[in-house]
Amino acid sequence: MLGYLIYSVPRTMRRVLIKQAMLIKEKTVHKMKAERDPLSSLYNRYYLEAYFEQCQVLHTTRGSIYVLMYIDLNGFKQINDTYGHDYGDFILISTGESLTHAVRDDDLVARIGGDELIVLVTLTSNDSDVKELGERVYASINKPRTFNETTVTIKASIGVSIYPDQADTLDGLLKKADQAMYSIKKLKTHGIAYA
Repeated sequence: MLGYLIYSVPRTMRRVLIKQAMLIKEKTVHKMKAERDPLSSLYNRYYLEAYFEQCQVLHTTRGSIYVLMYIDLNGFKQINDTYGHDYGDFILISTGESLTHAVRDDDLVARIGGDELIVLVTLTSNDSDVKELGERVYASINKPRTFNETTVTIKASIGVSIYPDQADTLDGLLKKADQAMYSIKKLKTHGIAYA
């Protein structure tokens, strides 16, 4: 009996440890699915809302100011219709990667709908000019992208709003930035507009 216990306990412990490792992995996968867009791996609206709550706390404790950019890729539907959904998916993934490289690691890039992207940036004392930041983000999008030997230059309309100067809620910021972005789209052009 003692020999059986000595032999079976380590095996049982191994099974428990393997099960724990599987549960941790599953939890991580579920968390990623809850926070990330499945196509682009950018953060989603759910995570954006949670992140913004942290921004509000940091504003209260440190006086942090945030710049929200609402980005709409111009002509995205036409790209999908002309070149196919694989090309459209490539554009979304590639643009998301470009945006992620254009901002700091602790800033946020999210996809909240088809071709609608959000960049939420903490404004530091080194960010002397919101317009310079907007231009850097715009330049990261506005460049040729090649997929299956077809090259397209993406253009975007970007609306910019600032927390807490222009709104003190995420919905308020999104609305202000969305209105600014649509002021460009109405002109059937591309570029950046500030709320």
